[in-house]
Amino acid sequence: MKNILLFLTGEVFGGIEISNDSNDAEVLIESLSKCCNCLSRQHDAACSSGKYSVPEFLSKIKGPWALIYWQESSKTIWFGRDALGRRSLLIHRPNIKDSRLMLSSISPPYALHADFGSENGPCEPSFWEELPCGVYNLSMNASKMDGNWVCEVKRHDWLDPLLQELIKWDRSLVEPTPDVLSDVHKTCSNEQEQRGKG
Repeated sequence: MKNILLFLTGEVFGGIEISNDSNDAEVLIESLSKCCNCLSRQHDAACSSGKYSVPEFLSKIKGPWALIYWQESSKTIWFGRDALGRRSLLIHRPNIKDSRLMLSSISPPYALHADFGSENGPCEPSFWEELPCGVYNLSMNASKMDGNWVCEVKRHDWLDPLLQELIKWDRSLVEPTPDVLSDVHKTCSNEQEQRGKG
């Protein structure tokens, strides 16, 4: 296996078999390298039967994960996060001020500044955006225009109907009231005092 890049945060609890003498990243690399070049479950004529597409394979993975994977055979970057979104995956989309596409599991402090050479540059809190749960791809086989790549980030649906149903589940936002926040603050302060005495 050459020219394989996998950036992974998280763990795999199921969906693929991981023996006691291997680790989840190792098994993921091996399994992903066996995926076909198709960009969806709609396999094309060149696809070998019996192979999974990357979205099909990632839909089977159980556990908290976020990953970025380079598939050399299709010149495609795959990235995504599990259906529950338990690991973060941030994206910086190219814009007028910064033409880079960047993916990260954390937001580095310097990334909040528009002028990367200045420590006091204007703050741009929207520099990073958290990707919704799912699997995405960016194909590098796109044609060039004016010396720049013209690519589109494509989102793929989960293929497991239970995951699709789970994602649609309406989660309500509960905003704590000031008295609840005050109680939490008091509890934390008391715990700190107790640690200081011990």
